[in-house]
Amino acid sequence: EEFAELVTSRGEPVILTGMPMGKASALWTPDYLTSSGIETDTTVVVDLAGHRKPGTRRNFTFRKMTFGELIQRVSSNCAGSAEEANNKSLSPVVSFGEKYYLRSVAHKAPADLSCMFPSLAADLRPGMVLPGGTGECSHTLWPRDAYHSSVLRIASPGTALWTHYDTHDNLLAQVRGRKTVTLWAPDAEPFLYVEGSSSRVDDIVVPDLTRFPLFSEVSDKRWVASLGPGEALYIPALWFHHVLSHPKCPEFGDMSIAVNVFWRCLPEQEHDAGDLYGNKDPPAARQASELAARAGAAISQLPEPHKSFYARRTIKRLAEQL
Repeated sequence: EEFAELVTSRGEPVILTGMPMGKASALWTPDYLTSSGIETDTTVVVDLAGHRKPGTRRNFTFRKMTFGELIQRVSSNCAGSAEEANNKSLSPVVSFGEKYYLRSVAHKAPADLSCMFPSLAADLRPGMVLPGGTGECSHTLWPRDAYHSSVLRIASPGTALWTHYDTHDNLLAQVRGRKTVTLWAPDAEPFLYVEGSSSRVDDIVVPDLTRFPLFSEVSDKRWVASLGPGEALYIPALWFHHVLSHPKCPEFGDMSIAVNVFWRCLPEQEHDAGDLYGNKDPPAARQASELAARAGAAISQLPEPHKSFYARRTIKRLAEQL
């Protein structure tokens, strides 16, 4: 109740410091994780340029590997390099210089850390990151019965996740390493060149304003959050966010590990029942979008000035209902 009153009611991102995470921040070293006995096979993103190369829709591939192999690759001092391949360990999956990124995924249900990685979930308790073993959320920050999923995220230093939005509220809890999260409010959507739930603006530091001229309208309206171990970021639904894992450093380690918990912010029946990732638009919103497309297709058949005249009237009628 206090979290809802002080944080979620504001509808803005909030950094939480001193977040209780059990002993995970101290325990989750590469040696501990590789010797933990976790035998789960993971589907890992392997990429060369922080997920998306300019001018391409996708520049990464998915590869299956054991959890232990993932930790070895992510924590290597020269991961994906010729030196690593020559020295001992693991040759590149795709090419020298590659990075690795895990977002834990279940096959037919939303990811649940307690089920997929029970020993890691135990390391986070007592704490306020995960729901209790019953699935209820009475000892966490979000409302009881609103829990959707809990996701393990492991990334090589320097890995970037493109700008996107989720349709659920979520808490990004940083356990190891550092990352920077850059955010935009939902009203920035017209300027972010959104396809699906992701922005096409691939470089937010030095954006290509020839390709994306409207981005200049919101480039300086960003929120920036820097997260270290024991800190968490509340990300409200529909806020666009871009995530960059920092390069390795002695103080914060050689890889980024975070736990991301999602919970419903609408009545359960208003969310898509088949949403596994927390990013599907509500059915009502999808239906409205489809109707708008049909209306646009119908009006486009008219010649000018009729087309513009009836388009304005249609938009006015829609606005009057909101």
